[in-house]
Amino acid sequence: MPYIHGRHDGRAAITPVSIIDAAKYREHKQSKSPIFKGLKRYSALIDTGASCTMIAPRVASELNLEPVGTEEVRGLSGSVWVLTYLFHVGFFDSTYKSRFHNGDGDQHALEREATEVDKYHIYTQPITGGEMQDGNSFDVLLGMDVISTGQLRFNKDGTFSFQI
Repeated sequence: MPYIHGRHDGRAAITPVSIIDAAKYREHKQSKSPIFKGLKRYSALIDTGASCTMIAPRVASELNLEPVGTEEVRGLSGSVWVLTYLFHVGFFDSTYKSRFHNGDGDQHALEREATEVDKYHIYTQPITGGEMQDGNSFDVLLGMDVISTGQLRFNKDGTFSFQI
């Protein structure tokens, strides 16, 4: 299980993620290539008050994402219609431990250095996410459509963890 952790300031928790075009993810799975080339890290705000994950227009543009529709989104400034995109979110696992099976059915930790590919986890459920307004200090807003699939914990010491 991927485990992401970081710091929060009592108001916001930001974590690095990548956004992957759902069509390119399918191509990757068919190619059997173990590495996603050109992944870019984006800053994501973990927002338990948002029902869906959204991306900045700049992210959609950089990744050449094609809109798949429009959706009405309600926020602090009222309701607006936004473009939607189909994508996957990738997480950079903070504490990956490689695993192997020894034939007895149990998993055991394998003592070796984890590679970048080992430390990377893709949320395989495609997300239909809206385009949020520009001007935020983050690139991705992680909503409850992703957060509710794992365990999110905020600690008094200014840290947070998210286990998928």
